[in-house]
Amino acid sequence: DVCSSDLATAALLTRNEPLMRDLVAVLEAIDPLYKGMILNQYTLTRVLPQIRLNPNLGEALTHFFETDVRNEVRRFLHGPIGGDIRVVEDPLVFETGQDSLYDEVWLVNTNPVYQKEWLKIRDKLSDIEATKLVSFYSHPASVKVERSDRVLENMSDYASFRQMVQGHA
Repeated sequence: DVCSSDLATAALLTRNEPLMRDLVAVLEAIDPLYKGMILNQYTLTRVLPQIRLNPNLGEALTHFFETDVRNEVRRFLHGPIGGDIRVVEDPLVFETGQDSLYDEVWLVNTNPVYQKEWLKIRDKLSDIEATKLVSFYSHPASVKVERSDRVLENMSDYASFRQMVQGHA
């Protein structure tokens, strides 16, 4: 079973109108480009990394990220549905301190240039948006490598990378 922490966060946020209003204010303070942005689950997943790492989050949003999202991930990890192996995709696992929730943390390490190109293709981001997103990941790769249980170096095409992951499972 697989869970995306950003999708879970977006789903929780869209059900909480007061937090959504606070979130819009935080986004507009981060960058005027977000003024008037329509927020839904898709658009939220694109901006969550920037929001999570923003030091000016209001008290309600900080509590939300530190408590509600963590509880949602725990429900997924320990819930009765699914198989024995559960995977949570979380690009900010170390920055948000959520690595303590998991038995193992696997890091897919890549060159920031490749990362930016993949974000542009996968999320249909502009070059500026992708550059901003990559720059918001605050922990250096060397720290993430040191803190991870397994490290997969992704410096190749998708088929080669998939074969490497299957070899580690």
